[in-house]
This record gives sequence, C-alpha cells and structure tokens, in this order.
Amino acid sequence: MKMKSIFNFRLTAFQAIAALAVLHALPAAALCPQLLALLGQRDQFSDQPTLNAAANAVIRERLAAKKPVPDLGGMPPVGTVQIEHFHDLIKVKERFGTAENPLPTRDASLSGAKVEVTTNSGIVVIRPANSKYREEFNYDIKSVREAPAYDAVVQEVETPKGARYFRPMAGEHGSSKAGRTLAAYVVDQSLKVETVPVSKWAEVNGRLGTISEVADGRAPVLGMKELLAQGKVDPRSAYDCMAAEFLRGNVDGSKRNVRIDGKGRMRVFDHDFAFSTGLSPIKSHVVEDPQDILVGVDLPEFYTKEFAENLAKWTPTKIRGKLEFLITDAEVEGVIFRREILLKDMELRPQSVLP
Repeated sequence: MKMKSIFNFRLTAFQAIAALAVLHALPAAALCPQLLALLGQRDQFSDQPTLNAAANAVIRERLAAKKPVPDLGGMPPVGTVQIEHFHDLIKVKERFGTAENPLPTRDASLSGAKVEVTTNSGIVVIRPANSKYREEFNYDIKSVREAPAYDAVVQEVETPKGARYFRPMAGEHGSSKAGRTLAAYVVDQSLKVETVPVSKWAEVNGRLGTISEVADGRAPVLGMKELLAQGKVDPRSAYDCMAAEFLRGNVDGSKRNVRIDGKGRMRVFDHDFAFSTGLSPIKSHVVEDPQDILVGVDLPEFYTKEFAENLAKWTPTKIRGKLEFLITDAEVEGVIFRREILLKDMELRPQSVLP
C-alpha cells in the first residue's frame, strides 16, 4: 500500500552543510531562531527557552546522524491519504440515520466554507462565501475559486446518544480532516490521557466519516499561565493537554477550541489543522493573534509521570503503525520529530516530570 505526501522532509546537501556550520558557530541558546531563519521559515515561532533548547538539541542530533529534519514551518498538508482499498480498512463503529431517512444536521463550522483560496506557498484556505480574502502574513494568492461542492465541513448531528460532531469523508479535503480527528484521539489512547473528545469511524445518513463527542464545559478567556495561577483549571489536565497538543502539532490550538468542565478538566477539539510537519507557528492563516493560542505551540512547564512514561513507550515504529492510515507520511514523521523534542525536554529538565 502506498501513501502520497506533498511534503519533502529531507534537507538539501547545501542546507545540511550550512546548518551544521551555524550549529557549530553559535552558542546553544541562540541557535533555534538562526536555524529557523536559515531554513527559510515564513512564520514566527515561539521564543520559549525550553522549546528552543530541546529543539536545538534534537536538530543537532539529527544533522550529526545525517537524519532528515522536517520542514519546521510546514503547515498540515491539504491533500488526502491515498491508500488502495481504503474503505475496506475502516471499521465503522456507529451508524446514525440513512440516506433514505436522514437525521437532521447543521453546519457547525465557523466559516460556512464556500470559497477556496490557494497561495503560492501551497496553502489552501477555506473562506466564507461573503468574505474577502485579506493577504495576511504576506501570502501570495495563486487562485481563488467558488467551492459550492465543498462538503467536508464539520456538521452537528443529534443522535440517540446525544449531540455529536461529524466530519464526512467527502470533498477534496475530507479524508485529511476526518483522519486527523481520529488520529488526535488515537494519540490520546496510545498515551492513556484524556485531552480530546472520544472519536470513531461512523456513518451518518449513509456517509462515511468520523464522529466525535462534544467537549463539555466553557471556553477559557484567560491565557494558560493565568488559568493555572488562578486555579481555573486542573494543573495535571492542563499539562497533559499542552504536551499532547504539542505532540499533535496543532496549529489551531486557540481558546475557542478548548473547553474546561466543572471539575477543571481541559479538553481540546477541532483538529482539522493539527499534525503540522514541524513546529506550530505563533501566527498562521488559522490563528492570526498569538494571544488566542492556548495549546500546541509551547512545551508545558511540567509533565505528568504517566504521560512521560507512556510517551517513552510509544516508539516511532508504534506511532507509524497507529497513524499511517489516518494521516500522511509527512504528518506521521512530524509526530515522531516532536516526540523527540518532548523527550529531550524531559531529559534536560528532569525536575519537570511530576511524581
């Protein structure tokens, strides 16, 4: 079975030589920004010292071992995972409604997406039909087209088990969005944490896709430091969410996609733009204001012991086996790269792992 990816993970020989020269010439604390600039990144990244230290160490080790370094600023690919007999590999867990007797649904996306914008950077942005695309972040527009057939946006459906969110395997970007939703939950299962709503393969009104439970609670207004300082969130839950969303490379870990329930437990939903190839930027076409970001960009101050132990056990071989049918090769390798950064951070800061 073959999977197609639109991202190239290997540095050119010139880039590798230049990167090694920079690594040897600069002090460790100053490496990350220069290396990002060297590799031609278009977005700004977090200046968190612990992230820079861990990322620098991992990049150094990869270059020294002549291993590929991912596109550090690579946004989640818009293409689909193409596998022969893909539908035969899917095990549908639930069925609600039929094509002949459908359950009512409503568009639950923020955009009501009807316009597709492609940039010279290869980024596809979905915009509402009545909005004008603004040239944020100096992206050059390659094409704009009406997309009335776009039907992969999230839909809310009232099932006998309660309200659920459904992402159909339809449209040009259907499998990437549906696959990422399930992949996000698979990460939780593999690490034995609870940071995202339960998701599974399902058929709704005769259409295949992923269905997710609704995250309970309220959307936070404060930033993570304030939430923790004021006791608005369970610290261990918040640390697990930060670590898991960093691992997932969530580019859209904004406050609107987070809920905190009555017991202070945090959940993150909407992983349409998760699984970037490298590090999540603090600015993108998904999140314009860095102040809105809650998870996905920075490393947590602390790690729960359970998360640390289970991450160490979740080897690259196991990661590929769990995720290869859900997301692209480049996205899977991005998870492995960020796992190395998380483990390196724990190694550099052993006091960060809670008892």
